[in-house]
Amino acid sequence: MSAPTDKLTLNQDWSSDTSTNGVRSRLAGLEPDIKAQEEFLKQYEMVPDQVLVRLKNRVSDFSDFAAEYGSSVIKNIDLSGLKASKASSEHLMLLDLKGELSVAEAMVLMSRDDRVSVVESNDIVRTQVIDAPQTAEPNDLDSSLWGLNNTGQDGGTAGIDIGAKAAWETSVGSRTGPIVAVVDTGVDIRHQDLSANIWVNEGEVPGDGIDNDGN
Repeated sequence: MSAPTDKLTLNQDWSSDTSTNGVRSRLAGLEPDIKAQEEFLKQYEMVPDQVLVRLKNRVSDFSDFAAEYGSSVIKNIDLSGLKASKASSEHLMLLDLKGELSVAEAMVLMSRDDRVSVVESNDIVRTQVIDAPQTAEPNDLDSSLWGLNNTGQDGGTAGIDIGAKAAWETSVGSRTGPIVAVVDTGVDIRHQDLSANIWVNEGEVPGDGIDNDGN
């Protein structure tokens, strides 16, 4: 995860100087930004000595780019198949900094390289287990809903379901989240099981055809 920084264009030719001293010499004058980045990163758990870098098309040799920062490419991810805006014209690399630069130092340097679109720490994300009551299974589970719990009813194959009973043992949800969006043709918001739990997006104006909240 990166803190906001001012982006500067770097026109130096670094490809000929990839020594430890050469890489670290570029840090001169950036100490305040590096310290701020270090403080920002303290709130995240991350893989040490690794950064994720999204590059623009102007970079043709990813290994050469990595070498300019005393690092090496662990993995190159082709984003051309994604439909997200701009992603089709960019590439994502996972870099090993090899101890030449700290994560904060690399992020500050690379964020100032005009060939770089985004640089982030390689954050570790963990699921959170929430204690649920032992009687989490609803007492009115409709046996015809085989997609939730398939016991072979209606001639189906037992166990071919979404594992709802196992999920309920982890969490049955709460009014504060998580919010579940069901992509379907519609829902009866007046249903007794749903009417009190339907979430309303206050950021949208119903029926105006405009993405008011920008997502």
